[in-house]
Amino acid sequence: MTVPYHVAHGPTLTVAIADDAELVSGGLRTILSGHPTLRLVTLDSREQVRRRIDLALYDPFRAGHFDRIVIERLLHDPHVARLALYSWETGARQIALGYRAGADSYLSKAWTAPTMVRALERVAAGERLFAGRLPPAADECDWPGRKEGLTYRESEVLELITQGLRNQEIAQSLYLSINSVKSYIRSTYRKIGAERRSQAVIWAVNHGFGCPIGR
Repeated sequence: MTVPYHVAHGPTLTVAIADDAELVSGGLRTILSGHPTLRLVTLDSREQVRRRIDLALYDPFRAGHFDRIVIERLLHDPHVARLALYSWETGARQIALGYRAGADSYLSKAWTAPTMVRALERVAAGERLFAGRLPPAADECDWPGRKEGLTYRESEVLELITQGLRNQEIAQSLYLSINSVKSYIRSTYRKIGAERRSQAVIWAVNHGFGCPIGR
């Protein structure tokens, strides 16, 4: 017997599948295509996004490596409202990597269609889901400024600012573009209420920065 879809109330959600294998993206498109509140599109994350995306799905594991570069690009794209990582890899370590990277959620490719639909709706509504787990505990995945709302990457950037590095040096150290570094600095300053580098350094020192960030 076919399990009926959970029908949500509200406007259609545009869900983009970014850079996944044709077999996976085609399969996901097939099982979700009948749902009345979802509109699935394919997204090439190497190109500029030119349309509003309510939720982007991306598998960050490529050839055994965790791909931060595409995640950074999607997180900072103004056309992408939310980013959910989804993968067959759903162990505690993999989820912690996604959490540190700043993803809104981490979903499992092993979920059934009704489960995936409900998850997509909940993530688009603002919930954070981590493949059936709680977000990584502080002792598994902690960093200065986390309790104040800084992402792991924002904390890394602020730590390097505290150490006196310039923007270009931070970009080289973290393998980021200079524009990504500037974007992280802006979002960090906004969260901590700083307008200048000196204010950010004072805030950082008062909130436990100045020592290596755990990885």
